[in-house]
Amino acid sequence: MSIGKKLRFEIFKRDSFTCQYCGRTPPDVVLHVDHIHPVAKGGDDDPMNLITSCDSCNLGKGAREITTISPRPDADLEWLAMQQEVAELRRYQLAKEQRDRLTKQIIRALQDTWALQFGDDHVPADAVLLQWLTWADPEQIEDAIKIASSKSYRLRTFDARLRYTAGTLHNLNRG
Repeated sequence: MSIGKKLRFEIFKRDSFTCQYCGRTPPDVVLHVDHIHPVAKGGDDDPMNLITSCDSCNLGKGAREITTISPRPDADLEWLAMQQEVAELRRYQLAKEQRDRLTKQIIRALQDTWALQFGDDHVPADAVLLQWLTWADPEQIEDAIKIASSKSYRLRTFDARLRYTAGTLHNLNRG
């Protein structure tokens, strides 16, 4: 005896139009209503004995009884997990923006220190100071600039000042 269209639709609706064995959904699969306890073994058409399955799961199962059904992914849990990931990505994005802003401010402050110490409008490029910041903290860089500026009477060119400051910073960073 076949299951009526209305009951079939109610079972599909109850199971969210998803195969309860593998989790696949249309249009990738054709859905069937399967008997949990097979009719051949005394099962009936009660909705509690019916389950949505895709054609391949239903045909592969045949008249065997399935005693355990893999739980279908919980849509609410998946949604919550996705919301958590979105929140974490937003926090990361905000933290990165704040870090980038602060790094730019530190670079500007170090360039101001350079200009003040050397009395020079020619200051290290952002990229140079950014590279120094990868292996030294701002205070060490500032100290290196001050030490190098005290030797500026011997450092006539910008390149010489830059090299001497980098060397001083390297020595400070080792110690």
